[in-house]
Amino acid sequence: MRATVEDGRIDRQLDDNGEGPSGIYYLKDVARYLRATDLAARGYTLSLSPQQISGWGRRDFFDLHKNEFEHNQSFVEFPHLITSRMIALLLSYGIKIRRIVRAHEYVRSETGIRFPFANKTFWTEDVDVPIHMYTKIDEILVAADEFGQMPFRGLLETRIVNATGMEFDETRNAINWEPLDGVLIDPEIHSGAPCIKGTRIATAMIYGMHVSGETEEFLAEWYELTGLQVSSAIRWEQSLADTEPAFAT
Repeated sequence: MRATVEDGRIDRQLDDNGEGPSGIYYLKDVARYLRATDLAARGYTLSLSPQQISGWGRRDFFDLHKNEFEHNQSFVEFPHLITSRMIALLLSYGIKIRRIVRAHEYVRSETGIRFPFANKTFWTEDVDVPIHMYTKIDEILVAADEFGQMPFRGLLETRIVNATGMEFDETRNAINWEPLDGVLIDPEIHSGAPCIKGTRIATAMIYGMHVSGETEEFLAEWYELTGLQVSSAIRWEQSLADTEPAFAT
């Protein structure tokens, strides 16, 4: 089920599987996922924090909500997670936040897409998108990192497209994200928590049992998984722990 959000508050109604609302991501988790994936692969040193992501919400990239049952922690939904992923990637290529805001506003006004950065338009060079729109985006977004200046379409062709790991629906909106081979973040599975792909088993549960002393062999047998599935879950959760910053969240 989709999360119900009214007046910035979350409806905790459970679904038929006894799970809570789907696709709910606290800002501290969004920061952890991004630090452990695209930014780590880029060797980017941005100390991405929940506060910084909250600032993106205030710039109208997406809506921020509060969970009154969890000390009013701020959270976002799945399209906002993917939007944050694109923002972080563009920042890592030296593109200024004001230009990212301009590109986002331009595509939203041209297409009517509510969350352009969670749409296939921004992740692959879509043949159905008018060429003039990509030309305008190129004018707005010019990367300036260690590779020198590069227009947005150059990033799509050589770098960003290789970082996707996502599936899109018929409206070209992202519907899930595989941040690591064998690990899937799907808003419709286990309330959107990272799970072992093809199952509803949360990677955090596997990792918790492993650090408590259970062997990978035991976990594979107990949950009827392959050794590779178990090791991928552990590797993913360990990557989150390894990128945990010193500041409080």
